[in-house]
Amino acid sequence: IALEYASNHSSLIIQEYTPEIIDVKYNLEKVSLLTIISRAIKKDLVGICFQPIIDNKTNAIVKYEVLIRLFDQDGLPISPMKFLPLAKTLKLYPLLTRAVIAKSFHYFSDKSVAFSLNLSWLDITNTQTMDYFFTKVEASPSCAKRLTIAILESEEWDQWQLVEFRRKIKTYGIKLAIDDFGVGYSNLGLLRDLSPDYLKIDGSLIQQMDANTEIRMAVEAISAVAKAHNILTVAEYVSTEKIHALVCDLAIDLSQGYFFSPPIKDLLPANSFVQKLHQ
Repeated sequence: IALEYASNHSSLIIQEYTPEIIDVKYNLEKVSLLTIISRAIKKDLVGICFQPIIDNKTNAIVKYEVLIRLFDQDGLPISPMKFLPLAKTLKLYPLLTRAVIAKSFHYFSDKSVAFSLNLSWLDITNTQTMDYFFTKVEASPSCAKRLTIAILESEEWDQWQLVEFRRKIKTYGIKLAIDDFGVGYSNLGLLRDLSPDYLKIDGSLIQQMDANTEIRMAVEAISAVAKAHNILTVAEYVSTEKIHALVCDLAIDLSQGYFFSPPIKDLLPANSFVQKLHQ
């Protein structure tokens, strides 16, 4: 508690523990969230939802990104930004990842739709998680051929371990995407060594394109680099018609965001956005 207090007050060099520094409300919220996470894992209540990814040339849905969801006592969704950091701190994160893997393979096993799962460096370096993942892959080769793994850039990456992961998933027909590209630790050597199938351009860049010329030029440069390496691009957080028009002008291949659909509980008809964008 003293360490956390000192971390949140940058002027402090030393903080002695005293009962007065306890943020009772904050700690109660954390305990409540921990209870929700633990219950979801034990009772198989970890939820998933889906956000469509759209082909910018045809306006057709080409795949879905699978997203994790937990719900509070009133059945309301809790933001992953709240529960994932706590799950990582308390070593529960691998159990959440495995629950999402299990539910995704089960859901898509009898469908022909392509889908995308998010894995972190923490997942890729967790032996139990990887053993579980590849067990599911080998049990459902048809799912594997429709699967894209999206990994978030991290300064903790061991590039050669990542290259080995890429080599292994490729043998099953699984595609690779680099998530949130453009604001992290991007470098051309990484693109050369990993040869990803997709670059998902960070949503914070996409959201600001219509108001910031420099950011628009940066996105254009990312798109050009990707095309030079024969990598498809995905614009994240496309929220308005204007941003979508700019994304198309920059020849970005795919889009996802609230302009098309929020994360949803069930898949949509394949022609949903063809109809919507031509009304």
